[in-house]
Formats: sequence, C-alpha cells, structure tokens
Amino acid sequence: MKIEANGPVTIDGSAIAAAQDIGISGSSVAFTTEQNSITQSVMHKDKSIGVTGGISPDSMVGQAINGALGAKQSGTGVQSALSGIQTGLGEAMSAIGGATSNNIIGAQVSVGFSSNKSRSSETRTTVQGSTASAGGSLSIVARGDNIGDVGNGDVHATAAHLSGQDVDVHASRDITLDSGVNTDHTEATSSSKSASVGVEASVGMQGAGVSVTASASASHQHSQSDSMTHVDTVIQATDTVHLRTSGTTTLDGAEVNGERVDVKSGMLVISSPQDTASYHSDSESGGFSVSIPIYGAGSFGGSAHVAGQTIKDTYRSTESTQSGVYAGSGGLDVAVSGNTTLRAGALSSTADKSLNHFHTGSLDAGDVSNTSRWSGTSFAAGGGFTSGGSLTDAAKTITVAVGHVDHDEQSVTHSLITGTIDVETGSSTGAYSTDAVTANGHLDNSFNATKVNNTLQTQVGAETAVETAVEVGIQAYDKWAPKDTSDDQNVTVKESDSLTKQLINDAIQAQVFS
Repeated sequence: MKIEANGPVTIDGSAIAAAQDIGISGSSVAFTTEQNSITQSVMHKDKSIGVTGGISPDSMVGQAINGALGAKQSGTGVQSALSGIQTGLGEAMSAIGGATSNNIIGAQVSVGFSSNKSRSSETRTTVQGSTASAGGSLSIVARGDNIGDVGNGDVHATAAHLSGQDVDVHASRDITLDSGVNTDHTEATSSSKSASVGVEASVGMQGAGVSVTASASASHQHSQSDSMTHVDTVIQATDTVHLRTSGTTTLDGAEVNGERVDVKSGMLVISSPQDTASYHSDSESGGFSVSIPIYGAGSFGGSAHVAGQTIKDTYRSTESTQSGVYAGSGGLDVAVSGNTTLRAGALSSTADKSLNHFHTGSLDAGDVSNTSRWSGTSFAAGGGFTSGGSLTDAAKTITVAVGHVDHDEQSVTHSLITGTIDVETGSSTGAYSTDAVTANGHLDNSFNATKVNNTLQTQVGAETAVETAVEVGIQAYDKWAPKDTSDDQNVTVKESDSLTKQLINDAIQAQVFS
C-alpha cells in the first residue's frame, strides 16, 4: 500500500493496515486524533408539606424502636458494631435516668415541610488515535518540498500506534511523537432543609402531659473531581526501527520499541508526562429540636447538633512506562549531533554492551517528582438539656468528635540510560539512573473517596460512643453512689472519669482500627 501526496498527508483518527508493506510520503505527515466527548447531567428537586404522627422518638419505647431500626439499617462490620454500641448506651442512659426523666411512651402529631435538591454532572473526553499496521515494512517520509505547508518536513504522531516488521521514519525537519489526553470532570451538589412543629402527649412516672415540639435541620454537600490520563504514541517493530532527521526528535509520551533501534538526529528530547487527578468535597449539616410543656407533667428540653467534613486529594505521577527508546537483543545506536535532553526519559537495551552505543554532543538529564496525597477531616458536635437538670448536668450531655485521615506518598522518576549502553558525550549536566528496575518511580492512584468517608465516619462514631460511655458512668455514679462532699472523694471521681474515658477509648481504637 502506498499513500503519496504533493502536499501534506494527514491521517485523522483512522486505521491503515496491509498484509505487506505500507509507504506514506508527503511534504509532511501527521497522525492526528479525533476527540470523543460525552456530557451528562442529572438534576432532582422535591418539596413536601404534610402531617405525620406516631410514637415519640424521645420516649423509652421510641428509643428502643429507633435503636433496633438503626442497627438493622446500618449494615455489617464496623458500622453495625458501632450502631449496637450506641443503641446499648442509649438504653443504659434511659435506665439510669429512669421514667422520672424519660417518658415511658408518647404519641406526637406534627406539621412540617422538607425540601431536597441535587445536581450532578460529568464531562468525559477520550482521544481516538490513528494506527498504521504493516505485515512487512512501514515507511513514513516527510520530504519538506512544499513551502506552503505549515508543517513542511515534519512527521508528527499523537496517540498513534505504528507497527511493522521494520519501521522507518524519515523527516527533513522534525520528528515529534507525543501523547493525547483523556480527561474526566465530575461535579455534584446537594442540599436539604426541613422544619416541623407539633404536639406531643406522653405518660411517665410523673404523670401525663402535653408539650409543643419544634425542630429544624439543614445540610449541604459539594464535590468535584478532575483527572487527566495520557494515551501514548507507540512504535513497535518486530525487527528494526529507524528514526532519521537533521532536526529535532521529540518523544513526549511515546515509546519506540524494536529488536534493533537506530536513531540519528540533530537534537533529541525525551520526556515523560504525568497523569494527574484531584478531588475536593465539603459537607455541612446542623439542626435543633425543642419541647415545651403546656399541660400536666413534663419538662422543657432541647437538643442541637452540627457536623462537617472535608476531603481533598492531589495526584501527579509519570506513567507505568517511561517515554523512551527500548531495544531488544539487536541493540541500540543513538547518534545525536547536538544536545540530548532527558526529563524522566529512557534509553534502554537488553543487548550486550558491545551492541549499544549512545553518542551526543551534550547531555542534560533530569528527574520528575511524583506525589499522591490525600487527607480528610470530619467533626460532629451535639448536646441536649432538660429543665430538670442543673447547668452542670446540661454540659455533660455535650459530645464532640473529630476524625482525621492522611496519606502522603512521594517518589522520583529518574532519567534512564541502562548500564548496558556505551555513552559518549561532550558535556553532561544532571544525573541519570542505570537501573531499569528502580528508575521509574510511578505511583498508583489508590485514592478512594468512599473509603476515606467511611473511615472518617467510623472514627467519629467511635469517639461519640466513648463520650457517651463516660456519660453513662458519670450519671450512674451521680444517681447511686453514696454522697460524700470531701475533697478527696471529688478528686477520686475526677480521676475515675478520666481513667474510664481512656480505657474505653483504647478498647474501641484497638477493636475498630486494628
């Protein structure tokens, strides 16, 4: 198969194949890409206003039901265990307080509204490179004989795959082999708010009573992620690859592979691009509830809570294969009359040193730093009070929990000239590795937003359980311990509280996070 043109030849996101030889000749030759793009978005809104009724959730019966339902819905593993812990602690608190401070059973009717909004979108682009596959030889020539051609004399391949038994690329000006880029952008936002007012009738040891109740809550979440992944140009020859130009040969996200590889160029530039990814999410929520007695037995009470979470991720790493020239048992011959620049670039051969030669007028070699870093922080705080307790008692019902995770991994991808290559250079700056095994410091992107979120929630849940367990011990002591106002007794109680909290915290940490 022959493709010849007086002007430029452009193969755009297409495939060429022949059982024998393929020859492509033009004033310039370009293998370009087509970009496929898809955008999808989902939006949801709902509002509701209505009347609800049922068993009071703050009564002893209501707490037992909610605890059982919560344990059933929380799944398995750590989350289920924590739910069981919290349910048991809630029942213990009710038992200690007794029916004098907790209603045995109650019924409530309320009028309220809720509003929910969510929106998510994703834009994904993928590149479709060109291919040229020959059963025999593949020849690509840019003659440089058309001054009206902007790329006159250039061979330029982006995200292309060029293969044959022998591959010969000849340009009168420059040879550029580089990568295309796939991108992905996602964004999601959601918010909700609700409020209600109602009437609650309850029965306890102090008698029956009626109270007015009110509650409100709101939440907001936002997340955004971006990623960029390179699609390299690959030249693959069963036997020999020839790259020839008096200008500059550039490999920027490209691998040249052959049993034998010969490169003759005025200048040579080899660099390894980096894949990148980022993620950022924030969430906030809060709410309150209040109960005011208007008839019979009852006490004024209320509660409030607030929570927030932030997760961040930054990733940047060279690919699993460095850009470069890779020769097999036939060896490698690279002759550069001018300067060679390596930025995490590779010249590699598995042949005997007598078959590998690299000569360059000057050499500038450098490294590329890689990073994979993510972190997450969450907090939750809540508290409640009743008119039957003192200010000190009210303070004891406040719980504050904080969760944090952190990952920081760094590496370096070195330029590579394997020790099997004989190097001749007029001058040299920088440094390179001679070990193909350790030169590439590629990092995998192991960040998973769902796992980080689950870890933070587990930490906050465990801390909340510890705080509540300590409160159980304190209230049990306050209710049943002999009254002793001596200073020694007060000191002992404080030390006991601190020790109890530490012991429970150590136990949960060992069980949950081991």
